[in-house]
Amino acid sequence: IHFMEKGLDSGPILKQVSVKIGPKDTLHNLYQKAITKGSEMMIEVLKELKISAFDLIANDDSKATYNNWPEKEDVEKFRKLGRRFF
Repeated sequence: IHFMEKGLDSGPILKQVSVKIGPKDTLHNLYQKAITKGSEMMIEVLKELKISAFDLIANDDSKATYNNWPEKEDVEKFRKLGRRFF
């Protein structure tokens, strides 16, 4: 969760967490994990903002990543590893 700025996802970060990906995770349940974690974080951030008790994390452009929609080859590799989307 970050403050908005003119650039894409460039604002200072208020809170971030990692979501573990298990060998049997699907795209669907990873979305569910992300939504659950994101909702919990949003509640925490709103409470922190209300009392001005937050620490900003610098949003370093050199560490930025971008996830695009998978290409056909990505899907084939994903399935060969025994993974599934749903």
